[in-house]
Amino acid sequence: MIKRIIFDLDRTLIPWDKEWDKCVEKTYNYFGIPFEEDEFIKFNTAMLDYEKRHRKFDKKDMSRYFRNTIGKEIPDTFVEVWTRYLGKLVPEKDEKLIELLKYLSSKYSLVVATNWFKDQQVSKLKLYGIYEYFDEVLTSDEYNKKPGRAMFEKACEGFDKDEVVMVGDTFKSDIKGAMDFGLYSYYLTTTDRRRGKRFKIINEIYDLKEYL
Repeated sequence: MIKRIIFDLDRTLIPWDKEWDKCVEKTYNYFGIPFEEDEFIKFNTAMLDYEKRHRKFDKKDMSRYFRNTIGKEIPDTFVEVWTRYLGKLVPEKDEKLIELLKYLSSKYSLVVATNWFKDQQVSKLKLYGIYEYFDEVLTSDEYNKKPGRAMFEKACEGFDKDEVVMVGDTFKSDIKGAMDFGLYSYYLTTTDRRRGKRFKIINEIYDLKEYL
């Protein structure tokens, strides 16, 4: 019997907003750092490289990594300011999602497991109007990121593995990570056609009501 659902956050519960990309330039301007024509490409490359190289995230460490990789005078507080801007930016509330989470939280314990910083993600959940439906928010500044075991272990604490399912949009970190840990998963995608016995594809988050 299912008792707990683990949710990824970005692009699973909250859609990606292109306005978030502008927060990079906004943070450069805050610190008076020149923002060149190809600056976002260089920044995004450095960010993705940091994510690949680190199991756990730290704001000062990430800021220093940007400074060393990009080659500009990026201060240690850069990521603190950048994520503060990011945490204040969410799309309009999704009433259909709110109704889904009301329904699911009446039957199951819900938890968020996200590979990012806790204060930013909690801010987004609150502004989006869905924070109250989750018992925990687990992040990669506290635990080693998905697909590693640490976040899944914490998310399953107090539950047997057959009592927990994962919902996410990234196969490697969300779905394969959960399967390797021993969980069944719901894979949110409209493009990936792979199939497996330990996960089910859903095209919209609202499809969960059909299965849970």
